[in-house]
Amino acid sequence: MSESLSDLDGETDVEIECAVGIDEPDYCDGWSETVELSEPAEYDGEVGRIFLPGLNWECPECGQPHEFEVEGIRVSNLV
Repeated sequence: MSESLSDLDGETDVEIECAVGIDEPDYCDGWSETVELSEPAEYDGEVGRIFLPGLNWECPECGQPHEFEVEGIRVSNLV
């Protein structure tokens, strides 16, 4: 499990888990999967963001499109 977003830089396979399933287990069954990215993850230290090329930002269980745990780190695609 990674400790910071910068640890994910260059990774091509990442473990994704729906945050709704973690926080609201009655609403989502807790989807979790190892996802192969279309290109390696890229960390931008200037803005503190991780880019995950090819990741579909939508939970197939509950449909929420924003908040996930990636390798145990909570991330969101909301700006």
